[in-house]
Amino acid sequence: MTKTLGSEFNSVLSNSVRMVNYIKGKPLKSRIFAEICESMDADFTNLLYHTEVRWLSRGKVLLRLYELKEELLLFFMEEENNEFTCYLEDHDWISKFAYLADIFQYLNQVNSSLQGPSENILTSTDKISAFQEKMSVWCANLDKENTTMFPLFTGQENSSPTVLKIIRSHLQTLQMSMKHYFPDLNVEHYD
Repeated sequence: MTKTLGSEFNSVLSNSVRMVNYIKGKPLKSRIFAEICESMDADFTNLLYHTEVRWLSRGKVLLRLYELKEELLLFFMEEENNEFTCYLEDHDWISKFAYLADIFQYLNQVNSSLQGPSENILTSTDKISAFQEKMSVWCANLDKENTTMFPLFTGQENSSPTVLKIIRSHLQTLQMSMKHYFPDLNVEHYD
């Protein structure tokens, strides 16, 4: 997935991870952030650490960051960290960030569904094919400016048409990448 992100989304992902590391890297900052979350009645009071080893990590980190974006903004304003504050106030950056959280959730669901003792080549092929078809439908929907398949992204106001084009381009690249990694398999003789 990260190989298909492109520079726009790769920048958003790396800056998101930097935000987490900035807070989680020092216990005092972590405690201050937890207090801000508690005072704002947030559902969570801490961030998740991103690790390269665990494949579910990025999606969970992005989702938690998205859910705490207002608390993050307040924290970075108090810290006078202008770089991170600018990101969190930029509508296009937040839109890209929301899309990344959405797409990583979908990919995590597919990855999880491909694992387990009852999984075989027939069920795996069906799931991968279904996901590839979903991406085709998503591209067609994006052409009509319909973004309902990405709930976090849809919740963003003021998303520019440029961001929609970047998302569509990413989905096409992801489709091509999946076709490369999962070439069409003729599973009829296994049926």
